[in-house]
Amino acid sequence: MSSPEPTPWQRLEQLPPARLAEVLDFAEFLSSRDRAGQPIEADHPAQPRTLGLLAGKLTVPDDFDDPLPDDVLNTFYQ
Repeated sequence: MSSPEPTPWQRLEQLPPARLAEVLDFAEFLSSRDRAGQPIEADHPAQPRTLGLLAGKLTVPDDFDDPLPDDVLNTFYQ
């Protein structure tokens, strides 16, 4: 028999303080949006997409999949 899935509250109690602060900030953001009467979805209304809209307008270089040079790669780890 497996143990029951932890409740959301139990998961929150297990978070380190820094992560809990992030969750609380996000909850405040959601609350402020609700108070303003703006649903989150209002930022990204669903619109039909046209397939092939950029066909022929973009090119992918031949070396796209090549490894990055070390100096560029190292900037991601500074």
